[in-house]
Parts: sequence; structure tokens; C-alpha cells
Amino acid sequence: MKSSVVCVVALFFAQTHLCFAASPVLSPDPAFSLRPNIGEFMANTPFFTMPPGDYAPIKTQSSKPVGKFEIETRISAARLAGGPLCRVDRDTSTKNSTETPIIIESLTWAGLIDLGKRSTNIKPMFSVVATTQMVRLDKLHGQPFPLKTGTAFGWESTYEVVYVSKILSGPQKVKTSEEIYQYDCQVGESKPASQIKAGLGGTATALTCTSTSNGESAGAPAVYQWLDSVGCFVSADGL
Repeated sequence: MKSSVVCVVALFFAQTHLCFAASPVLSPDPAFSLRPNIGEFMANTPFFTMPPGDYAPIKTQSSKPVGKFEIETRISAARLAGGPLCRVDRDTSTKNSTETPIIIESLTWAGLIDLGKRSTNIKPMFSVVATTQMVRLDKLHGQPFPLKTGTAFGWESTYEVVYVSKILSGPQKVKTSEEIYQYDCQVGESKPASQIKAGLGGTATALTCTSTSNGESAGAPAVYQWLDSVGCFVSADGL
């Protein structure tokens, strides 16, 4: 019986692009099809076990000053039916600006590990679209769930990234690269989600992650909240 369950989960991962229709708020997107080797690995590895349940999608918005500007961030997150994947979309813009926001659409494990992502940045003078697909996932350590304050876990992700850029009326340029990142995360405290943002139900558990690439920091630590009513990690800067 156990092997049958594994096969069902593996099938879900292998056909992720067909499973979006199971979510009430998402549409199919072939750009986020999951490579079979990644899906099978996740389906058979205890590291990726997540709590089951009935979850509600979330849409949230926040703003914060950055220098002379006020940056607005809008995030939508939804757990896909039948497995541990979350679709997370976000757009970032300068308040009261007429410019097109930077849009990031992603398929993730738990809202935390990017499995496929598309970033679109279109401005009057230039445009850049980056499409990211995971090709390898390894060097796991620790165990994410159940979340316990003080515990740590991490992984290494290898991505193939295709950048398509264009400046003014010049030619379109395409660049492909392999990018490798190491992540280390630590679980923080839990509290009622309403203390994080008014109107949220359930419990929120903090998670702080650092990332490195080629032995160097890949940016400031990222802070997330696990929202048990949503079934996904959500970036704290959108709450």
C-alpha cells in the first residue's frame, strides 16, 4: 500500500502542469512544468513531507519606505490541491508610479523552494524576462516539518535561467546560465497570525533563510511566515 501512495504522489509531481486546474484560483502554465527527476526525488524523500489539510488562498498587500520612495508589494499564494506545491505570485512597484510593476510568478515547494519561476520587468527604456527552471535539488539537511522553534534545515538548488532582454528598439538578446544556490533556514517563534496582519486566521510561524552562491552571500536574509491556514510560506515583506 505504501508503494502505491508513493506512485500517486510521483505522478502528481510529474504532471504538475496538468494539476493547476485543481486549484480554484490558478490557471495551467506549461512554463512551470516540473522535471520528472525533481518530482520523483521530492515524492520519495521525507524532507519534503508536509502537513495535509484544507487550505485557503491568500492575497495580501504591504508598503514600506525605501530611501525616498515607498515600495508596494502584492502577493498571492495558494496551495495546489493534491500535493505540497504552492503557486506564489508577487508584484512590486513604486507607489503612485505609472511604471509597470516587476512581476514574479513561481511554482514552489511549500512557498519556499522555487521549482520554476518567471520574472518580468518591462520599462519604457528596456525589458528583461527571466525564466528559471530547477534542474537539480540536493545536499538536504535537517527536517522542515513539523516546524519546531530553533530547528534548522537547508538544501542546494541548481537552476537553468534564460534571460531575454531588449533595450529600446535594439535587437533582442538571449542569455542562458546555470546558477547554484545554497540555503540555510532556521525556524522562529509561532504566534497567532492576526498579530502579523489583521484579519489573518490560524497560526504564523517565522522562518529566516540565508543564501549563498559560490561561497558568497546571495543577498540579505529572507524572512517568511508559515501560515497554517494557507498551507504555504509567505514572504514577510508582503504581510
